[in-house]
Amino acid sequence: MPALEAFASLDFSFLKQNAVNGKLKQNAENGKFVQKLSISNFYCFRLAEKEDRSDAFCVNFNIPNDHGGSGLTVLIGENNGGKSTVLRAIELFSGRAPSPHTYTLNAEGQRNDAEIKITAGDGNEFSLKTKTNGDSLEWEKKGELRCVKANKSVTQIFDTVRFMSELMSVILDSPELFPQSAETTRILESIKKALDNVQSPEIGSFFKGVYAYAKIGREFLKNVFNVTLADGCRRIPSDPAVIEEKPHGHAVPVWQTGDGALLGSYLIGTVHKHREDGCRLFLLDEPEQNLHPKAVEALIKELWEISKDTQIILTSHSPVLVEAVCRKAQTALLHGTGGKPEDYFRILSKDAGTGNIQSQPAKPFLLNPVSADEINYCAFDCIRENYFVQLYDILQYRWAQLREKEELRQRGMDEIFNEKGYPSDQTATLKDKETKETIFTYQRNALAHPTNKSRTFKPDKLEWCIAELRKLLSEANSEAVSSAEKSTASSQASRLETGKNTDQNQT
Repeated sequence: MPALEAFASLDFSFLKQNAVNGKLKQNAENGKFVQKLSISNFYCFRLAEKEDRSDAFCVNFNIPNDHGGSGLTVLIGENNGGKSTVLRAIELFSGRAPSPHTYTLNAEGQRNDAEIKITAGDGNEFSLKTKTNGDSLEWEKKGELRCVKANKSVTQIFDTVRFMSELMSVILDSPELFPQSAETTRILESIKKALDNVQSPEIGSFFKGVYAYAKIGREFLKNVFNVTLADGCRRIPSDPAVIEEKPHGHAVPVWQTGDGALLGSYLIGTVHKHREDGCRLFLLDEPEQNLHPKAVEALIKELWEISKDTQIILTSHSPVLVEAVCRKAQTALLHGTGGKPEDYFRILSKDAGTGNIQSQPAKPFLLNPVSADEINYCAFDCIRENYFVQLYDILQYRWAQLREKEELRQRGMDEIFNEKGYPSDQTATLKDKETKETIFTYQRNALAHPTNKSRTFKPDKLEWCIAELRKLLSEANSEAVSSAEKSTASSQASRLETGKNTDQNQT
């Protein structure tokens, strides 16, 4: 019972700060993009020790240039790797006050203050410094940005309201479980107080805003989730808006719909609504949460188009989201309207020795179309046997293509490996005869023919094998591109010569 009472006593005062932030954002500068961010001593980011702060964490972001995806940057990294903190640091420049816990303690137990710097796309500098004065926190800020951060916990807020409403009904309808008593009355009063708080102007406007954004994202709802948001978006729980499920046609309160449908449309609606008001900088923290893979792909398709003139910085743990971005990037690269797939990602990782967080580019994506195993390797540093097999087989195809052969057998592969300095130093038995193979072919056959006991797959060699095959495939891809360019140039020259000869004959 005490636990229920404590939960029912929750208020939503933290949302009032959101309403205040919304007003402050209106006074910030529109159209400012973040090109570079540096952080020292802010949450999980360590204190920069050099006097010029050159050792502070630093990350660069993509700036919109009127091409799809140009303003999109995806932050990837392990848990507690600083991704959400990067968004939080940028959001501080939109008017949100820093937390009292923005400082950390050094080895001597002394407090070190936070320092955040932003270089905007137009070259302007923004900075934020905090100073601790006893138990209070003072902060000095230079410059404001107009940005909006879509709250990934919006569905958790709805879950809280749902729970409290249902809990109140259970207590009232189950006298055998909750007999009338001072304790029961106190619980009911606590729940009512929390629900009344939801109905307050500040909090009510927050929920109303969620529905308003979801309404703007109705096309996303309709196309992805096959539901239509009805008119009359109102706040919950007293006067809920409804959605009409298609093709069934029956109405359901919005706050009782699926979390994925609500969150997906809310995210898209949030971006569209504030873009209409002039905002061009959005922060999305793990937008793939609760979304089906098809919905994630649809979300990226929408964000890709929006990022032509809008900067979108998002965090993710989703291979599906990374794949969706890679496929859009590979198409854009083919048409000359975008960079390489790895250009859209920043990998945040901790140094094993110092614990400092670093920003690094993703490893180059070599396969087209990109595979799930390559995504796991390049973006998430997960090593899979399947990726090794893919690299070997594609390299086999590429080398056969470059040597104008219909097929290149493994013996031919090993001959090329030998030419490039990789010895055939692995022994296997084939048809009762010993044969020598390179480590690549040996590993490939050990995976493909597990019943052949003469080969034993070597997991400790897998990472090295993948790294070496990637080098060879990168070289082969470059050679193939060069060969194609020479072929195209030769073909064009031939056509020009043919045209000249035709003109001379006609003359």
